[in-house]
Amino acid sequence: MHKKIVVPVIITGVAVCLMIFANMSRGRVAGPANKVDKADIRIRDLTDEKIEERINAKNNLYVSDNLYVNIPDTSSFYSYIAKAGDGEKDNYKNYYSQFMKVFKYLFPGHKINDDFLFYEGKDSDRDYDDDWNLIKNYKKEKDYHDKLVASGRPRVTLLYDETPFAEENKWTNRICLELSNPIGIGWGNFNKGNAVHLTGLIDSKSSGRRCYAPLVTYTATDYFKTVGIYSPDSERKFRLEDKTVSIHDAVRFFENYVNNIPYPENAILDIHVVEVSVLQISDHTYGFYFTTASTYDNVPFDTMRAGAHSDTGDYVTSTGEGLMVRSDDVDSLFGYRRTQLMENMKKVTATVPISKAIDIVSDTVTSNIKFNVQKVELVYTQKMRKNEDGSIDATIYPRDVAPAWKFTMRNDNDGLTYVFYVDVGNRKNTRYYTTEADLGVKK
Repeated sequence: MHKKIVVPVIITGVAVCLMIFANMSRGRVAGPANKVDKADIRIRDLTDEKIEERINAKNNLYVSDNLYVNIPDTSSFYSYIAKAGDGEKDNYKNYYSQFMKVFKYLFPGHKINDDFLFYEGKDSDRDYDDDWNLIKNYKKEKDYHDKLVASGRPRVTLLYDETPFAEENKWTNRICLELSNPIGIGWGNFNKGNAVHLTGLIDSKSSGRRCYAPLVTYTATDYFKTVGIYSPDSERKFRLEDKTVSIHDAVRFFENYVNNIPYPENAILDIHVVEVSVLQISDHTYGFYFTTASTYDNVPFDTMRAGAHSDTGDYVTSTGEGLMVRSDDVDSLFGYRRTQLMENMKKVTATVPISKAIDIVSDTVTSNIKFNVQKVELVYTQKMRKNEDGSIDATIYPRDVAPAWKFTMRNDNDGLTYVFYVDVGNRKNTRYYTTEADLGVKK
């Protein structure tokens, strides 16, 4: 299979460091005082400026010069059970029609070629030999269209991919689109090929051939150097392929473009950018590589930078990726979750405002070390629900969802980042994990 697992990522295990822990609207960079709305006064009882002051007043905490604060503007928080939608497949006729409309939105003027449209799953798979030569491809949708329609709700995913049929060392206008059924509740990605073209020919490690990278598995960070990681609200400007644009303006364009994809029709989740990696494309041009998260009522689901995951027990993160190399278009997206099955929804009474959460963190960590607080965020966390035998139902993938405060802190003594959580509705539910990655962002 060609897929890389991005949504969601499961991490297991818990690390214990007794020397460190003695007990057990859009984000904005902290700066001028922000107005506190009456609607969320219970949970956001401090402005960004006061958050800095309260942290700095602790003997074991201090704020980073680039402190990032993301406390979305919302007045209601919920706990609920989230489930995957494998049992809620749309009928194939509708799914096929929606796929075609998304294709038209993403690739206007690009005529679809039925020879490049495949279906995955059921009795259709792709396979390679030891040198990564394609020896078996997915079945063409056109040859089985009537049977798929007649089957009602088959467990298949449509893939439009021009890569296997293009000359390996000659560039053509290649694209790909892959969307699970129903659209927006699971797997989804597209690639317009601009960054792949800019990457140029690469050496195949297995066969020694020089070729262009496959679109469906392409990750820009594998080929371009990261020169900085920034807040999504950063006003820093960089030259893209066509013109100079600020990170903030690029983020707004990206989010508007992605959240206006025509399906699902009644989306309950949006996709927001949580941080931006700036990639150096050439001596004078750059690209924006976005880490994204789905959001419910402006509150993002917990995510983590690719490659920085660590042991988090039964908790999971949902991460997506996006890329822009031009100011007027989104080149690729990996991870498209706009809806989910939500059961047993209960409104959470905010018992832990941000002021109390800071106190809990300070009281929990050791007083012998000063932690550099890099981020203060409000997120939805997801904890796997297990069966009595400890297994997980892979058909519905059930998770307990609840809001939590998330503090990202750097310990300069051991060179580790500590990510600390305090549940909004249960102050006793605190936890942390460590990673060697520095997860701070620049203004």
